[in-house]
Amino acid sequence: MMKRKNMLAPRSLLLLAGATTLVALGASCGAAPQPRPTAAPSKPKPAPIAEAAAEEPKPAIPVAWVETTPESPVIDGELGEWGTIPASPSVGLSVTKDGAHIVTDLVGDAKNGLWIELSTPAAELRPLGEWSRDGTFYEFNCTDNLEPEAAAKCKATLERHAAFAAKHAARFTRLFRLDEKGLRWRGDGGLLPVPGAVVASKVKGDRVTTEIKLPLSALPRISEAPAMTFSLAAVAGPADKAPAIQPEQRSDLSAPADIDFEPMGELRAAARMHALREAFSYHPAQPNLVELVDFPDRVHGGTSLEPTEQVLWEPLTKLGDLELGYVHLLDTYIGIFKAKKLVDTVLLVGEPKGFVERNKSVHFFGYDEHAMDPIGAISSSWSVLAVDAAGDTSEPLEADVLTSGWSSVDAFHEKSFDRFGMRGVPYSGEESESASPLELLWTWNKKTGQYVPSRRTPRGKR
Repeated sequence: MMKRKNMLAPRSLLLLAGATTLVALGASCGAAPQPRPTAAPSKPKPAPIAEAAAEEPKPAIPVAWVETTPESPVIDGELGEWGTIPASPSVGLSVTKDGAHIVTDLVGDAKNGLWIELSTPAAELRPLGEWSRDGTFYEFNCTDNLEPEAAAKCKATLERHAAFAAKHAARFTRLFRLDEKGLRWRGDGGLLPVPGAVVASKVKGDRVTTEIKLPLSALPRISEAPAMTFSLAAVAGPADKAPAIQPEQRSDLSAPADIDFEPMGELRAAARMHALREAFSYHPAQPNLVELVDFPDRVHGGTSLEPTEQVLWEPLTKLGDLELGYVHLLDTYIGIFKAKKLVDTVLLVGEPKGFVERNKSVHFFGYDEHAMDPIGAISSSWSVLAVDAAGDTSEPLEADVLTSGWSSVDAFHEKSFDRFGMRGVPYSGEESESASPLELLWTWNKKTGQYVPSRRTPRGKR
């Protein structure tokens, strides 16, 4: 598992870095034109006969979402409990929070061997490139006027990204084989049995009907929260050659209702909205593990993407009937639950450093440290997020801002968080051995319910 970066800028700073300026467009108003005499209408000409629009190519074997999903289906090869399905040959799909079912009614070559591809929309990767300070994005590309060495490096970068993107997208697809040997799926070792799958078939004259029950572990990776969209393709063919499924052979199927893979379905949906910039995904069999793909330098972009896996929900403490914890993405949020229902998720700016219960609330502490471009100074700040018994949040921290940043800085705090701060050398823009050290200290004031700042020279530093 990849650990989150300590020096990542918080989301609030990222939004500022990537923002663009909106320009209002105004329309000038001149004098109204004088009306002209209306010409006599000409005799209408017959409209030309429009050419018939070309129909989208249809899959050789129709697929559809099943009409009815029984609560406890009996896997025996009989399809009556699934409602009306298209005439043979056909394949039906149903996905629930507990797994998936595929039902088939096959004739001819299809009943002798069928490839079934089940896929979901792959999490969209950010394009390679960089953001400028004015908010313009410059996409990475290889121009024709590059020197041979630079052109080779550029080509290698694009090829590396293409390989990464292909490997990333492949996890959102499962390819199954259904034949007389049962159900298998394509893996690194060829066609392998699907652990936990249940399959039953019935021969009915020249038809074969089959029910397949898939566990959550057999589903592809998912980027939607809740899940809604699946694609299905069915292609007859021999077992020794897996088909290259073409786009026109896939059919997009929408679930009749949102699908939340528990636990933490509500929280995952909220996390998905917080992670709109990154490629967010998870596997239904491990719903509390999420992956985000972004550039190591989240502010400026780059030419290499990096996946980071996080434990989404980390419960920490209770306050009355509230349950509080960390929601881990690339930033950290405080999750607030009441009676197992999500109340809110609130950004904690910086790396979480701990929490204490005081003043009838729980106080969460975060510390952020990152470089200030282009001057190279270090920005350093503490944040405090307080959650009261009603689930409301506040920030009981009186700010003390060093607008010029630091040349060097270290954070510190007491175990009780009665006092915390940072000490170092303020940035002056010039090399100077005589720069005076400084300590910023916040102290809990019980009367005001605030952390009050003060400045001083660290002991022994003059």
